[in-house]
Amino acid sequence: MTTPDNARTIDPDRTFDPATSAPTLVARPTPTPTPDRFSPGAIIGGRYRLVSLLGRGGMGEVYRGHDTTLDRAVALKVLAASVVGNADSLARFIQEARTASALNHPHLVAIYQIGRAVPSRNAAPVAQTGEVQFIAMELVLGQTLRALIDSRRLDLKRALDYLVDAADAVAAAHAAGIVHRDLKPDNLMVADAGYVKVLDFGLAKLRADTILAATADQHTAACAAAADEH
Repeated sequence: MTTPDNARTIDPDRTFDPATSAPTLVARPTPTPTPDRFSPGAIIGGRYRLVSLLGRGGMGEVYRGHDTTLDRAVALKVLAASVVGNADSLARFIQEARTASALNHPHLVAIYQIGRAVPSRNAAPVAQTGEVQFIAMELVLGQTLRALIDSRRLDLKRALDYLVDAADAVAAAHAAGIVHRDLKPDNLMVADAGYVKVLDFGLAKLRADTILAATADQHTAACAAAADEH
């Protein structure tokens, strides 16, 4: 299908008004940014100082942090309250994470600590936060495999090399009885130095258990309400 030479192209930021046969400028609304739960400088676990937000998702936020005890950079994942609401699932996840932290593999992100703590600033608790569940882990500077794929800057040979290394890491975890449950390009971090690391063991199962528990509670409440009506 060809486009006539005299055809006008309508800017996607404009709408067409048939009455005037002219595009009318429509301002796009500016999205409201989601505020960070914690600002730089907050301390979690008595030793991890938050430096900057790296990303956020359904599981919570990931911050670049500094371990003030060992003087090293870390990644700090603060889990969302909705994810850690199921005590049984959280206990299983913590046990699995402890097992994963004992693994020593070049393509698995090292886990340094898992805990609960009230964030503080200048030795005083941060207002309106309460206890948070956090995971301190190795900081890997780079991009996810998903980002590399989407940017079309990844050739087939390098992609296969990354996948072979990731498969080797997952096999080592399986040998220790740990299942990832959510292996995908978003959870494979390609470091600036050129190696790949597998992220987020067990988190998908934790979230699924929480959603399932919430659904069961809603179903129970609905049944109870129906019984009361009769």
